[in-house]
Amino acid sequence: MIIHTYTATDIITYTSGTKVAQDIARNGYITEILLKLTCTYSTATSVSAKEDGLANLLQAITISTAGRTYYNVQDGRQALFLAKCQYQDNIRNDALSTTTSQTGLVGYMGIPIHLGLRFYNPADKTIVIPAERLPSLSLEITWGTNSSLGTGYTISSANVSYTITEILKQTGETEASIFPGGVLIPRMNAVSKSVTSAYANLSLTQDVPVGDLLTWILILVHGNTSGARCNNLVTEFGITFPKEASTPYKVNFQAETIQSRRRWALSQNYKGVVFFPLSLISGNELGYNLSGYQVGDCQVAYTTSLTDTTEDSAQSGGGTIYQLFYNVGM
Repeated sequence: MIIHTYTATDIITYTSGTKVAQDIARNGYITEILLKLTCTYSTATSVSAKEDGLANLLQAITISTAGRTYYNVQDGRQALFLAKCQYQDNIRNDALSTTTSQTGLVGYMGIPIHLGLRFYNPADKTIVIPAERLPSLSLEITWGTNSSLGTGYTISSANVSYTITEILKQTGETEASIFPGGVLIPRMNAVSKSVTSAYANLSLTQDVPVGDLLTWILILVHGNTSGARCNNLVTEFGITFPKEASTPYKVNFQAETIQSRRRWALSQNYKGVVFFPLSLISGNELGYNLSGYQVGDCQVAYTTSLTDTTEDSAQSGGGTIYQLFYNVGM
């Protein structure tokens, strides 16, 4: 096999508030895609940047073919914090300038999309997109607007370029010889849950995708008052199996954000961020096998509160739980 890495000549150019798609070359088995956001902007006489800055400009990111979505985020902040957890916070996300009346400012953000389990190996074969098999493959960016960055910002231009690492067959090689155990393929689902009232004892639930292995879940909690991440809108987090009357994981949510910092060697506390590997309840690094389950047999469950705290004052109006589910199967 040959490990092939290249930066595509095509870029995805900013069009305010619009979804823009780009075909991806289907040469081999894709293991990693690095997205690089470049944004040129100016500031007004008064500016206020949104939390997480440039990530807000990417309203959605999708990599898909007909009938299957390999990567899907509803908010650029999901992509940012997934990458932060996978790479111990070593992700570039330039802070937006808060100096007034500036022009020609340039900010960069990098989003590595790593499909497998070995984050620091770009050619990791554990989970791949089998691009050479596919009739089509598309990368879609849904762009935000000037106000996505905050107040007082004007975007003059922006684009996303991408660098692909893939595995190519050499003469005489077959898929079976490169992947003797078979090809594991990802499937990502993004689901948001609105919180408009208090729920006791893990009674706010979300069915998880079933039919194959569930590898990990990323959770971001935002308060409605300012849209900022918050720790105390959700007070408990659990994984439940209702038919089995089993709850193998039930913890204080803020404690789980602390665990996420420890597990993934994050450099600071990030409110409302949980990256949960299902290996913690299965003992299998690929996750929990849900191949024999029906929808509703496995759920993520939350206890919530609409009471402001000294730490968080953004949740009395409710909020949103953003969830990413990463499944893998043949």
